[in-house]
Amino acid sequence: MNQTSGPKELDTFSVSCLTNAGMTPDELSWATSPMKIHWLIETIRAERNRSRLNPFMMSIRKQLELLRKHNKQGEWGIQEETFDRLEKTAPAWPPGRDCFRTLRVRFGHGLQGVLLTFERHMTAIEQTFPERFHRSPKVQSGPELFEGRSIDRLGLINGNHSHVPVVEWILVDASEYLFRENVIIARSGHSLADEGLVFTWMFPERITKINYQQFCAMILAGYEYNLPESGNPWAHTFAVDLHGSNKTVVVTSEYTDNDSAGFSVPVFRERF
Repeated sequence: MNQTSGPKELDTFSVSCLTNAGMTPDELSWATSPMKIHWLIETIRAERNRSRLNPFMMSIRKQLELLRKHNKQGEWGIQEETFDRLEKTAPAWPPGRDCFRTLRVRFGHGLQGVLLTFERHMTAIEQTFPERFHRSPKVQSGPELFEGRSIDRLGLINGNHSHVPVVEWILVDASEYLFRENVIIARSGHSLADEGLVFTWMFPERITKINYQQFCAMILAGYEYNLPESGNPWAHTFAVDLHGSNKTVVVTSEYTDNDSAGFSVPVFRERF
């Protein structure tokens, strides 16, 4: 049997690909028998399906356990009836290798609620990564004095008036908008803000797998951030990233002109 021979089910190009990959004539003859072809197809399909599965899938029970943990540690005041409601209303885990069922957890109203929510989730992240977390000195919730006047540092692109207390499920594609001209083009009312901070403490293994290829860093474009000292106020937002050989989790400020394909601009959805 020569290297280009094979059963009629395979065309010359397919046989050539297999032999060029190193398959011997005997192996080709074995693999291309009708029964083995069926087995090969099923094996390939199973492997492709595995590659589409999210390796960080989490049960509803585990997610609520994590919420309970931080609720207790942070004295957030989330009541038992909220946990009961969440257990009954949890959506199915969405399809996609980097898609997640997660939570929106907000405290307070308006700007004060935005600041309270931000600081509570930053504390939860620090507790999740006690020895491997760095909060950039530029990441401040404010308000602060700048050149003798008080300035707000932090806001929501949907407007601070949209911030109300809520604990609810959301679905997230953590790899959305990898390829873009800048963050502004990708940004929308569905971009993650505090939802991305919840994501960080709920899925720590996903965060520590950031490598800018299989798993990206995340820009939380639902936040707008004021850095007047940069000369371009309100032209920033936040990013969750991973730095150094010890894999330190970093929350840092990020320009909205970021076009790196190693950073996504995730969005939340009601359904996939």
